[in-house]
Amino acid sequence: MDKNRLQELAVSLETPAFVFDTDILRARAEWVADSIRPAELCFAIKANPFLIKAMDSCVERYEVCSPDIFLQLPFGPFLADWRFLLILPSH
Repeated sequence: MDKNRLQELAVSLETPAFVFDTDILRARAEWVADSIRPAELCFAIKANPFLIKAMDSCVERYEVCSPDIFLQLPFGPFLADWRFLLILPSH
């Protein structure tokens, strides 16, 4: 994303807004993954499930800490995917 595109987005999007350059995000994640091998990279989704597609080529697992976010994942609530770890707090 170049500076002009970023300025266009700043003007056109409502605030507050997060703008992710997924090419840069993916490149940094790949660098981290390469740096920690043979360990595997786990991406904490937090409230960003829309980044899964961009991150999928460079992470081994996804951590999900919210049942609400878990239900928004692309595989749907009833299909298990071993790459997604649902971490719930213990009481």
